Amino acid sequence: MAYKHALDEWKNNKSLIFAGEEIRRGLCCVNDARLDVINDYAELDKLPGLSRVETTRYRPQLIPFLERRWLVQELSWGHCGQKTLDLKNTHIEHLEVNDPDVEEIYLPQGIRDVTLKGSLSPDLRIYSHDDGYSLALEIELQDDHLPNVGLPKLMKLVLKNIKDLDLSTIIPRHPNLILLELEGHPGVIHNVSYIKQLKELETLLMFDLFGFSFDDFPLPSDLPNLEWLWLQSVPADAGKAIKRLYKDKIQDLVVSKLRSNEWLQENMNNPLRHWDGNEFIPKSKYNKAVALWKEARHKTFEAAKEPNTFSDSILSIASDYIEGFNKLDRRSAFIETEEREDIINAFESILDDVDLIIDRESLQKVMEEKRTW
Repeated sequence: MAYKHALDEWKNNKSLIFAGEEIRRGLCCVNDARLDVINDYAELDKLPGLSRVETTRYRPQLIPFLERRWLVQELSWGHCGQKTLDLKNTHIEHLEVNDPDVEEIYLPQGIRDVTLKGSLSPDLRIYSHDDGYSLALEIELQDDHLPNVGLPKLMKLVLKNIKDLDLSTIIPRHPNLILLELEGHPGVIHNVSYIKQLKELETLLMFDLFGFSFDDFPLPSDLPNLEWLWLQSVPADAGKAIKRLYKDKIQDLVVSKLRSNEWLQENMNNPLRHWDGNEFIPKSKYNKAVALWKEARHKTFEAAKEPNTFSDSILSIASDYIEGFNKLDRRSAFIETEEREDIINAFESILDDVDLIIDRESLQKVMEEKRTW
């Protein structure tokens, strides 16, 4: 009855009182901040539009709640300290897990995709009623660690953040894949020839990956069901030969941003390298953007030699860095949401490489106040 009452209020365009606080009727996601203030999960029945839950702490009432609320179809589970995550009686369709303690995940029948992030337990196993036949699994690798999670009938596999990965340890685990997506950081992959074992493969996507040649790559006859082949930012020689080989043999072929050995040596650690060849970013702006990043990196490492004054110096460096992009964007704007994130993340990559304590919150505030894009 509480849920029906909340639904009637939602239809009547009224706000809701949740845990003593007036909130908008259309709230669709609750996280730790809201979960921490309720003792009885019946309170969540006041939210008829609730579809996503995000938690970083174990909550005994959460799974039973998810089992009875079929409209909650997304769960983000992070560092909850439990070895077993049993969701088989829930209605979750989209699951994100970032918890090194989890060793067993039991999936519901309606699950569509699972994303694994951060450190993974070497003992992690995922159990599905159909061994993953209807599932898409995405893994953001950390140090290329990829345990054998099971799912021998998995259909779709996406591996991101690859640095150095041997496909001979991955492909045999999932011989029924119809989609394989591999994304480097950039990265190096070994034993590309193992892809030819995937006789059901329909889509193959590879981005920012090197270390393979044309001789390693499967022939069209090796992949009889392949319809989509996208290669972006791969070795130039291999890419050109593969494009010639597959032309007019499959439905969708995209081979772009081919990289020479010289380019790779210069840009392997360049976080803006994917701007090179972007049709929406002029080459001149890309070159100036990289120059701004390199200058900021040089100044940061010089400032790190004087730890006592580093905090003040880095604020000045960050300010100059942002102002440089303000000027670059002023005459003809090109920085939008994705580019904005790239610029900030590029500066963050510099800080990650500096072994000094930095007040990143204050730094981010300075950058946010300074930018005009």
